[in-house]
This record gives sequence, C-alpha cells and structure tokens, in this order.
Amino acid sequence: MATYTLARSLPAGTDLRWLTFAEPTPGHTRPGQFVAATIGERQGYFAIASDPGDPLELLIKAEGDPAAAIAGLPEGATLEGSEAMGAGFPLERGADRPLVCLINGSAMSAARPVIRAELDRGLPRPVHLILGVLSPLHIPFGREMRLWAEAGVDVTIVVDQPADEWTGPVGYVQAIAQQKGLIRDDVTVLLCGVPPMQEAVLELYTKAGLDPELILMNY
Repeated sequence: MATYTLARSLPAGTDLRWLTFAEPTPGHTRPGQFVAATIGERQGYFAIASDPGDPLELLIKAEGDPAAAIAGLPEGATLEGSEAMGAGFPLERGADRPLVCLINGSAMSAARPVIRAELDRGLPRPVHLILGVLSPLHIPFGREMRLWAEAGVDVTIVVDQPADEWTGPVGYVQAIAQQKGLIRDDVTVLLCGVPPMQEAVLELYTKAGLDPELILMNY
C-alpha cells in the first residue's frame, strides 16, 4: 500500500473531479493501469490519468461509495491506495497503424496518457479520439483536448443529451466511428467505456475483419 497526499482538486465536468496527488504511483509503467483506493472500509478501483512516473492523477466520477468520498477530499488530505495494478494497454501491438480511441465519459482517464504519449513522440501516426459523454457539461479535460486538436489529434465529442447550443455529433461513439470511416481492418483500436458500447464496437470491427489482437483494452 501507498499513501497519497492530495495536492489539487478541480472540477472536471458535471459530477467529475480531477485529483492530483503529490506522489507518483509505485509500479506505474504503462498507460491503462489502475489503483485501488481506500477510505475507511470503502474501496474503489480507478484508472490512472497521469503519465507513468508522474504524480498520481485520477478522474473521479462522484457517484456512489467510495468515489463520492474520494472526490470530496479536501486538498492536503491523504488517501490510502495500492501500487499500480493491471497490465495496462498492450500498446506495442499495431504501433505503426492509425490509432482509433473509442471512449465513454470518465474512462477518458485511461486514454489520456496514451494520447499524451503519442504527442510526446511527435504524433508519428494519425490519432483519432471519439469521446462519448452525457452532455456538453460532462466533458472532462476540455482545455487539454482542445490543445490536442490544435496539435493534430482528430478529436470528436459525441453527446447523448445535447444542449440548445450544441452543434456537434449526437448519439453513439460507434456510430460516429462508422460515419468517419474508421471501422476498417487497417487500424489499431483503443477501447474503454461502458459494456454496451464495447460490445457494439467489437462486433463492428469483427465484421470489418480487424484482428482482435489489435483491439486494445486494459483488462
């Protein structure tokens, strides 16, 4: 177990908190790993949103125990947590192919370090991010995603409940991927989100003939 000290807590969209701790996560070597965090007898599992070796960052959906308790921690509070868990994303697979990231909501925490790593490498391949959220108010890391788009990442936000001023796509992540011509067999897919979306995506890419080994998940 490790002790993490909360250095910064920021809102990151409706019901979302972006927490930055002072300490890095022991054993964090690959994007897609996660930590088990404990408050009292309450424990939850959360994807690591920071780059390997950097101080721990979490994107917490403040819904249910213990997530709501962790999201409500004041700066300076401590949190008991595990070392990095899980194998993370097997990014060595299909590293020379266009990368298609299909993500829902707070699962963006797991995809964030992957996209940051591609940018650090100079964006050597096309990177497409399609993020599905409930409404425009639920978009996490909004400023950072605008910077990604300016740097060359193809960022598409899809909402389920659009506000009057919303002019972007509405509906399902997988449907937008189809519209953009990204359901094909020459890409690598990073998949992280709610089970119905993942199941639909797996079916679409199977029909398209993509090698299942090139659909990367972090569990």
